[in-house]
Amino acid sequence: MLVESHIENLTQRGDTLMISVSGIRGITPGGLDSSNVVPFIHAFAEITGKKILIARDTRPSSVYLHGLVVASLMERDKNIVDCGIIPTPTLKYMVHHSKGDAAIMISASHNPTEWNGLKFIGKNGLYFDHKIQKQWIHILKKTKRLPTHRKAHRFFIKNQPHLGKYLSQLSCRSHIDSVIDFIPNPQLIREKNYRVVVDAVNGAGQEMLPELLESLGCEVIRLHCNPFQGNVFPRSPEPSPDGLKELSRLVKKEHAAIGFALDPDADRLVVASPAIGALNEEYTLPLAMLGLEPVLEDRHSSNKKNYVVVNLSTSSLCEQVGKRLGIRVFRAPVGEMNVFQLMRKKNALLGGEGNGGVILPNIPSFGRDPLAGSALILQMMAFANAVSLDDVAGQMPPLFMHKSKHVLKKSAKKRSLKDIYHSFIQEFPDGKTNRADGLHISISEGNWIHIRPSNTEPILRLILEGRDQNTFKKIKSKSLAILS
Repeated sequence: MLVESHIENLTQRGDTLMISVSGIRGITPGGLDSSNVVPFIHAFAEITGKKILIARDTRPSSVYLHGLVVASLMERDKNIVDCGIIPTPTLKYMVHHSKGDAAIMISASHNPTEWNGLKFIGKNGLYFDHKIQKQWIHILKKTKRLPTHRKAHRFFIKNQPHLGKYLSQLSCRSHIDSVIDFIPNPQLIREKNYRVVVDAVNGAGQEMLPELLESLGCEVIRLHCNPFQGNVFPRSPEPSPDGLKELSRLVKKEHAAIGFALDPDADRLVVASPAIGALNEEYTLPLAMLGLEPVLEDRHSSNKKNYVVVNLSTSSLCEQVGKRLGIRVFRAPVGEMNVFQLMRKKNALLGGEGNGGVILPNIPSFGRDPLAGSALILQMMAFANAVSLDDVAGQMPPLFMHKSKHVLKKSAKKRSLKDIYHSFIQEFPDGKTNRADGLHISISEGNWIHIRPSNTEPILRLILEGRDQNTFKKIKSKSLAILS
C-alpha cells in the first residue's frame, strides 16, 4: 500500500493511519482507536494552552471519539468549550472569536463513513503549520519509545492532580454575521428571494448554511439536513456530481435558482443548477471569483493589484476567469493551510482549492468556508440579475479534467515514487516540472498533470487537465498507462 507518513508503525496492529498536514485520519475501530487517540491528545495538550474548543461531525464513531478527546484533555487540566455539531470553518472562526488557545475537529471530512479523524487547530483558528506539527510529532515519538501504551499514558498524566472544566457553547451566529458583513450588497441578494436547495448529507452544516441563506432572504428547501437520521450518510460523503443526483432532481422539481451540497464537516461546496444539475466541484471557486466583481471596479481605479491563490491541483478555469476580471492567479501546494499562507503573503482577495473549497481572508475561518462560498456565488447571481445559476453557468468555459485514486497493484508495489515521477517526466519531456507537492508537469497553457500521495487516504492521486478534448484524451491515456 502506498502511504507517505510522518510517523512509521504508530499502531501495534499496523492498521491504516494517515498523519499529514490535513491532520490524523484512520478507520474506526482499527487504526484510530483509544490506544492511539489518548497519546495523540496528550501530545496535543503538551503544546497548547488552557482553553480548548471541541466540535464534531455526525459520523457514528464521532460520538465515541468525542468522549475520548474530552476526557483526555480534561485529564490534562484543559478547560473544554464543546461547540457540538458545527462545520469545521465555524469551529475555526469560534477559536478566533472566543480567543481560544486551540481546537480539535473530530471528522474525516469527505472520507467514507468507516473513517474518522482529528483536525488540530491552533491559536487564532489556524491549522497547525509544519513547525507546530513537528513539535507534536517530537513529543509523540518520545512517548512511543516506551514499551506499552499504558506506561505512555502514565507518563503523560504525571503531576496533573486537577481536572479541567467543561462548558457547552450554544451559539455560533457570529460566523454567519461575519459573512454577511463582507458581502458588498446583501440587500441585492435579499431582493431576489432565491429558492435554494441545501443538501448537507446529514452532516455538520445542516443548520449553519440554511440559517445563512435565510438571513440573505432565500427560501431554503432542505435535503439531508437531519444529523440524527440513521448511522450512515444518505449519499457518498464526497460531494461529487455522481453522488448528487437526488439534489439535481430536487433543484429542477422545485424550480430552485441553485442548489448547494456539502461534505460531512462542511468545508467543501458543490453547486447545482436546474438545467445542468450538479456541476463539477471545480466550478465552485471560479463562480465565487465572479462574486468579487462588484468590488473590483474601485480597486482597478485605485491601481490596486488583485490576486487569487489556488493549489496545484485546481483547474485552469480560475486563470480563465481571472483574465476576464483582471486578477492574477498564484498556485500553492495542496492543503488549505498552504493556500492560506500564500494568500497572506500575496495579500490575495480570495483563495481556495478545486475540491469545492473557497477561502476568504476577510472572514476569520482561515480556510475553506462554504458559507463564504455560497454567499459570494449568490452575490454573483444577483449582480448579474440572474434568475438561476443556469444564466451564468452556461457561460463558463468547458472543463476537460480527470481525477482518480490509485492503489498500485502487487506487482508494482516495489516501484518508488521517484520511479513513477521519472516515468512521467520521460513521457512528457517538454513539460515544466514543479516538485513543491509531488510532481506537477505543465505541458502547455491549460494542459497539465499532477501526481501526488494523498494527505487523507493511503492512495496516489492523479489529476490532469486538457484545454481541449483531443489533448485531454491523449494526456489521460498516457498517464493511466504509466500507473497501470
